[in-house]
Amino acid sequence: MDHLARSFLEEDTENRDLYINGILLKNQTSIESPNKKFNDYLFRINLCSYIKKSIAFAAIDLKKKESTLREKRSLRSILIYGKVRPVKRKNSLSTRALRMP
Repeated sequence: MDHLARSFLEEDTENRDLYINGILLKNQTSIESPNKKFNDYLFRINLCSYIKKSIAFAAIDLKKKESTLREKRSLRSILIYGKVRPVKRKNSLSTRALRMP
C-alpha cells in the first residue's frame, strides 16, 4: 500500500499539492479531495489489473482449446491413415493449421 501511495503522489504534481494542502490546512474539504483522487487512482489500477488477468486467462483457455484440437486431429489421422501425420505448427492460432488435409 505504501508503494501505491508513493506512485500516486509521483504520478501528478497536483496530487502532491493536494496532499500537502491536506496536511497543512487540516480542514475537511482539503482532506477529502486527495482521498477521492486516491480512490479513483486505486480503481484505475484495479481495472487495469483485471483486464490484464482476463487477457492472460483467455490466452490460457485458447491454448488449451488449440491443444485439444491438435490432439483430436492426431487421433483422427491415426484412425484414418493408420499412422500419425506430422502437424505443421504456426505461430498464430489459425484454423488452417488445424484442418485435415
